Amino acid sequence: MKYYLLVILACVPDILLSQGISGDWKSASSDGFTARYGLTCAVVEGKIYVIGGHTNSGACNILEIYDPLTDTWTTPETSGTFTPRYGLTSAVIGGKIYVMGGENFAQSPPNLNTLEVFDPANSTWSTPSTPGVFTGRAWLTSAVVADKIYVIGGGVEASNTATNIVEVYDPANNRWSTPSTTGTFSARWGLCSAVIADRIYVFGGYAHGALATIEVFDPATNHWSAVSTSGTFTPRNESSACVLNGLVYISGGEDANGNAIDSVDVFDPSTNSWSTLAANGKFVSRQALASASVGGKLYAMGGLDNHTPILNDNQVFTPLPSEVESHGIMMDPVSLSPNPATSCFTISNISSNVTKVLIMDVLGKTVSEVRNIRTSDVTLDLSSLATGTYYFRLISPNSVITRILVKD
Repeated sequence: MKYYLLVILACVPDILLSQGISGDWKSASSDGFTARYGLTCAVVEGKIYVIGGHTNSGACNILEIYDPLTDTWTTPETSGTFTPRYGLTSAVIGGKIYVMGGENFAQSPPNLNTLEVFDPANSTWSTPSTPGVFTGRAWLTSAVVADKIYVIGGGVEASNTATNIVEVYDPANNRWSTPSTTGTFSARWGLCSAVIADRIYVFGGYAHGALATIEVFDPATNHWSAVSTSGTFTPRNESSACVLNGLVYISGGEDANGNAIDSVDVFDPSTNSWSTLAANGKFVSRQALASASVGGKLYAMGGLDNHTPILNDNQVFTPLPSEVESHGIMMDPVSLSPNPATSCFTISNISSNVTKVLIMDVLGKTVSEVRNIRTSDVTLDLSSLATGTYYFRLISPNSVITRILVKD
């Protein structure tokens, strides 16, 4: 992962690191990756686990693993049972992958209300007993906040109905619950979501046409709210969302005319603004794909191009520094490791005139602070922080140094 320095004069108001929205698309390995659409993926310890989907033979239960460090695919030997399905969703808590919903027309009803768990530590699938209600549906989305999985929206094929359901799974007690919510969430399927500062942003989807709506759910209050945005978000469904350097990248999808989309829209939650990704290389047009962020890069896998063919394309986007980041006032030797980090990380080569260190979320809220810096190296404990992207700042009388920090 590359880190770009932004030095801010002390008299400048407190702002977040300027983010670049340009870069390079390149092809990554697809050798060993099965062509499919309606798949899901999850990241555990820097590897991307790609699960389920629809091949030329129908719904599948394929699990393949992509390692970005070696650019290779492997197929693990697994035990236990995973139900073939597509239009499913997944989430990671405690290093385990929770897979929910989807559809399989070889079953009746086709929409699944099953939850199955994959443990990468022993390559085992399991099906926990889950009291409470999980509504069978497909083309839904999920997000993790405070170690609970929020499963949102989706479609019920039997009645051709888009839903606005929110159901919550708590792995601590293997129980489903249905929160009483306020505000308005538009029923839809083919939506995608991302977590920013413990709030769930829901993008696009389909309900009588492709949508360009964005709505936000706050699990702390169980309240839905609309977001007033600037810029343009292309109406799309069956797209994929992931967070990279504090920005949400919405890749591909199907547009209002039923065509696969070859663009990526980028949402900046600090300004509630949209922009269209400008990149060297071409993003392959596709819908019903999966995407993941690993090591400061965005990976897009699989999908469907205008309903045929089914793809096994694997592309990687590497962001380039913005003009501000490229032409900083000065450079410095500050480094941090490891990054991404799971518990503790160390900031090294701190200047003697630094007075304090701040860690901030992507909306600018301080979540941790260290004062009276007396050494050139400082180790911080991140255990209490939720998984996501943060910024750390080294503050001295004459400058503010800002860097990106990723908590896995």
